Amino acid sequence: MSVTRFKYLEALSAITPVHNALLTAGDLITDVFAKLQGLLQRSSKKVILTSNLSGGASTTADVAIQTLTIVGNDSQLQDLFEVEIHGVWTQPLLGGSSTNLWIKVNDTKEALVTLPNTLGSVTDQGFHYKGLVVVRQIGANGSVMATGNAVLNTNATAFTSLHSTNTTPVTVNVTNNWTIQTGFNFSHSNASNNITIINAKIHQKM
Repeated sequence: MSVTRFKYLEALSAITPVHNALLTAGDLITDVFAKLQGLLQRSSKKVILTSNLSGGASTTADVAIQTLTIVGNDSQLQDLFEVEIHGVWTQPLLGGSSTNLWIKVNDTKEALVTLPNTLGSVTDQGFHYKGLVVVRQIGANGSVMATGNAVLNTNATAFTSLHSTNTTPVTVNVTNNWTIQTGFNFSHSNASNNITIINAKIHQKM
């Protein structure tokens, strides 16, 4: 049995994806596939929570919710990632205690929103955290900026809105793999502390 080789298809399999490029009249078929592959790769950058996640009791350690890894040399200027978290939280009234929601860029906490104990004792109240992560500069000395805000119930009829205040981007070598992670922690250990994450995502915005 003879094997027919299709050089045209073999060439397509070796195409390098091209990012942030529009299709234009007169593009070669290889250019079309390169741009489409770049679009498909970028649109697949997401992590979505598929089951509830709870933590925080009797510890001040960081609790990671999700981590998205971006492959080295795949970042483009003004890449935008959306972060969204929905859950319920419990924090007893403990002197000096606070609840922290954050985004980590590699190992650096950004977009920190602190829910202080001045809000009073909270039991199983809903909250919603949203964040944006933007690639401001690419290359070995790249920079990434993350911000966030949270809206949370303090009881059945009252809520408050809190925002991160950081203004300095993180230096990131985006020619290497780098990560975006969401998570939380409590400033004081208490057996009654708890956060349950019900829905969450990190998703590249196209």
